Amino acid sequence: MADPEDPRDAGDVLGDDSFPLSSLANLFEVEDTPSPAEPSRGPPGAGDGKQNLRMKFHGAFRKGPPKPMELLESTIYESSVVPAPKKAPMDSLFDYGTYRQHPSENKRWRRRVVEKPVAGTKGPAPNPPPVLKVFNRPILFDIVSRGSPDGLEGLLSFLLTHKKRLTDEEFRGKTCLPKALLNLSAGRNDTIPILLDIAEKTGNMREFINSPFRDVYYRGQTALHIAIERRCKHYVELLVEKGADVHAQARGRFFQPKDEGGYFYFGELPLSLAACTNQPHIVHYLTENGHKQADLRRQDSRGNTVLHALVAIADNTRENTKFVTKMYDLLLIKCAKLFPDTNLEALLNNDGLSPLMMAAKTGKIGIFQHIIRREIADEDVRHLSRKFKDWAYGPVYSSLYDLSSLDTCGEEVSVLEILVYNSKIENRHEMLAVEPINELLRDKWRKFGAVSFYISVVSYLCAMIIFTLIAYYRPMEGPPPYPYTTTIDYLRLAGEIITLLTGILFFFSNIKDLFMKKCPGVNSFFIDGSFQLLYFIYSVLVIVTAGLYLGGVEAYLAVMVFALVLGWMNALYFTRGLKLTGTYSIMIQKVQWCRGLLVFSKVVG
Repeated sequence: MADPEDPRDAGDVLGDDSFPLSSLANLFEVEDTPSPAEPSRGPPGAGDGKQNLRMKFHGAFRKGPPKPMELLESTIYESSVVPAPKKAPMDSLFDYGTYRQHPSENKRWRRRVVEKPVAGTKGPAPNPPPVLKVFNRPILFDIVSRGSPDGLEGLLSFLLTHKKRLTDEEFRGKTCLPKALLNLSAGRNDTIPILLDIAEKTGNMREFINSPFRDVYYRGQTALHIAIERRCKHYVELLVEKGADVHAQARGRFFQPKDEGGYFYFGELPLSLAACTNQPHIVHYLTENGHKQADLRRQDSRGNTVLHALVAIADNTRENTKFVTKMYDLLLIKCAKLFPDTNLEALLNNDGLSPLMMAAKTGKIGIFQHIIRREIADEDVRHLSRKFKDWAYGPVYSSLYDLSSLDTCGEEVSVLEILVYNSKIENRHEMLAVEPINELLRDKWRKFGAVSFYISVVSYLCAMIIFTLIAYYRPMEGPPPYPYTTTIDYLRLAGEIITLLTGILFFFSNIKDLFMKKCPGVNSFFIDGSFQLLYFIYSVLVIVTAGLYLGGVEAYLAVMVFALVLGWMNALYFTRGLKLTGTYSIMIQKVQWCRGLLVFSKVVG
């Protein structure tokens, strides 16, 4: 048993199991108590060992609660990760901190070496076995974040010895390769080639490169996505050469549209990401490399192609529209040359929308105007043009437009129908003024729109006059229904039948406009569908009036009066066909329909 009075340093005293704990009693004194002066040199004693122990654990046995500043200093996190010049949201020190080995582990290891008895010298000592470095996820992240190739020395030996791979479960979810790509210095990270070489030697190169993120926000993102987003073509080429999947899909919440709670929707595919970030050189490489080419016709989980993705990121600003339209034409022409039998612009997504229809539905007027007025000079792909110049004479010229999908008949949805019936588009009136949409509407009005409108005006006025006459000449005595004996009674019966049929016709026609086409939202009932809503209420009142009349209920008269007043108010709708009164009609339509009725009643009164 070791003598407690033997002079030792504090580390050895604590390492001895026979050390009496009673000798630590004097350490619980107040820290501010002055200690007696000690001679500079002299034989060490038991008191020296206690004093050394006190100095080594200075402040560890302090009375009272710790001061706030002491807690702050003791919990400071000293990270050795060098932040990248452009930090990505999926690269967070909070989620993936660096690994720091506890100092006590090294102390115990050193203490065991010192306390190990020295064997007798019988000859030269054999070489000790090589010490393997230990690697885990935090250590690897720390090394690749600093871009330190020297830190990866021994990683291959560690993996081979323990029969591990960089794609094992302990390294998956977010591997060290994406971490390295997220921490570049001057566009490079020297640990990336080493990691790929190690993965190749362990026989899981393709699996390592294509290992996706598994968390809910960045699910599906691979190293190729990150290399494209970091605009590093040399790493994109390296990954594709090593077997990266050029059709990997990033489907996490972060990559969803903003109206669905996401942040950046780019079409999920690497090719779409390169196109949406304006990198034509990477687009050319992905579609023309000799290893694995990206298919321009590939669609994401929403059915969107790369052209749909470009329409989705358009924001109608000048700079954005310039690069989006240029990239749109590049991809359209490239697909026509690589796949002559496929028109990329004709592919529909899961909502049944082409890129042109999607631009019309979302109000992207910049890309919308470019598509319908596109001219291509290249004779090989001139069939992709939608505008063809017929002739020119001085400042005068004539152009022919391709109206396919702009105005269609039958069950197929047309662009014009989307613009007219989709009330969620704030700038749809501006889009209707774009050539050739405005010319198309003008021709429709001249050929059959005006005739149909004026026939509707005359028919409605006749129906309202008939309704007014049957209300005026109704019998004053007796309960309903009244007998039909005279010629006037039979004329009144014919008028009642016409009024009822008119109400039924308005009922079904306005249901179609209100609930199927015109008004997809509740707010649209009182803005864009105000007149349709009034016509619907009028038709309901007419049908209820007929039912009460046939049932012998005298209250039919009150309902008929409301229907008659509302029917004449609805005649205001037809004033929009005249330039003089059209503005007045639209002004009333923009306000709430109840306020419009109040204004109309005040004007008439």
